Amino acid sequence: MVAGRIGATPALILPARADDALAALLALIAPLLEDAPADPALSDETRPLARKVVSAIGFSEVVLLAEVADAWEPLAVGAFGTPAMIAATHWHLLSPESEGLDAAAPLAARPLSSDLRESGS
Repeated sequence: MVAGRIGATPALILPARADDALAALLALIAPLLEDAPADPALSDETRPLARKVVSAIGFSEVVLLAEVADAWEPLAVGAFGTPAMIAATHWHLLSPESEGLDAAAPLAARPLSSDLRESGS
């Protein structure tokens, strides 16, 4: 991702791959937008993980999640395809120090906005 100006116009260049662009949007741009008036529907929700999540040490990775009963079903970590992006209802950013999370570990996840989910389908 590259941010800057082209002349007087602010510009943001996102990666060409859809999963990388979505990860950049969620990890880098969404926190900037959180300074906007809060939307209670976009607050974190904590549930246990239905399955273990594995992550590479040294990388911040986005985990896409779906609501399953009273738990989060991990759909993809790091690189993910279109089916995971369409099925995901929530997401979480793992820190670079994380090796992942065990099954049943409580996890706070942010919802994907309905506008973002509708534009991907």
